[in-house]
Amino acid sequence: MDHVSESQGSDKRQRLYPRGIVKEESLPYVIALGFSSGFTALVVLLACVHFYYVVKYITDETVRSDMYWIVFMCPITTVSGLIGMIVPRAAIFLNAVSLAYLMFCLFVMVTLMNNLFGGRHALSEYLTEKQVVIKLSVPPVCCLKCLPTFRPTEANLKRIEWMVFQTPLIRMCLEILNMVVFLELNHRNHWWFQMSNVLGLSSMFLAFYACYVMAPLESDRLAQYRFKTIFRLVDAAQALFSLQKFCFDLLAAIGFFEEGPILPSLGKSQFITSAMLSWEMLLLSILATYYLRPSMNSVFDKYHRQRSGSPSPQSASSPNMPELPPVRPPPSKKQQDSDNLSLPANADSPVAFKKCKIVPYQEDTCV
Repeated sequence: MDHVSESQGSDKRQRLYPRGIVKEESLPYVIALGFSSGFTALVVLLACVHFYYVVKYITDETVRSDMYWIVFMCPITTVSGLIGMIVPRAAIFLNAVSLAYLMFCLFVMVTLMNNLFGGRHALSEYLTEKQVVIKLSVPPVCCLKCLPTFRPTEANLKRIEWMVFQTPLIRMCLEILNMVVFLELNHRNHWWFQMSNVLGLSSMFLAFYACYVMAPLESDRLAQYRFKTIFRLVDAAQALFSLQKFCFDLLAAIGFFEEGPILPSLGKSQFITSAMLSWEMLLLSILATYYLRPSMNSVFDKYHRQRSGSPSPQSASSPNMPELPPVRPPPSKKQQDSDNLSLPANADSPVAFKKCKIVPYQEDTCV
């Protein structure tokens, strides 16, 4: 009788004081979702500010197009992660979208470097003139001094670009195969998914290595454009996303996360990855806002023309560095053909001069 009366009393208390919408086991998820929503809103707000400055103060259309990809890198990553936290069934597909976008941003860094120089041909001419060679002994294999060096020809530069561009292509193919295997098995506890992660990481490291080979070639020339800072921010975003996702997926595969009433072990790993990326991308956005502001970055050429009375960021940071021309469009085919022309010496001229090579976008300089 006492047991029956006690159960009736508990049922009565439950009717009088019903449990809230947020249950005790779901409270950590709700808190993490709230913080991630706030961080994502701040990232999107900063991206709108960055987009405004890119549209208003960058004249060159090709450079502006490359900057669009970099501006939307953090918001696309955080928004995709937030939607995946709200809709866990779509988290796998949204992570694939974010990863492919981040991998493509690596290729955009290479095209941005070429566009700042005026094209791959102009970059090859500049490196050849400065007698700069392509070195393979860069991090993480900088200790291997026996690796060969290559001339900075257009063909070699194009091969390095394809070493970077292969990673978004391979990542997209792997994610499509992952979705096919998941739909067939209805679970991810299979050796294929671990092999897919290893192949994806290998492709990513190869792209990182190609970027590290390419970045030192023009570090001095593009100092006023803060190219190295942009590269480091993109590199950090790639590493944070890929390494965290690999580590948490591996922990879920070995049974580190328990199956819960709300999310399975794989869902928990994806939820934690998205929650961490929200504040990490906010930190990268804040760093980009400070270090790449128009007053310290010559890529915003229209901003400095409007304030021509103030010293340029390049002259303030390194006064001995020669002033570079503004951002210019890539040379046309006719201008590229004129690179091989030379002017003969004029015997009747009062001032004798040697043969001069015509360099695009520069004054004729005597050899």
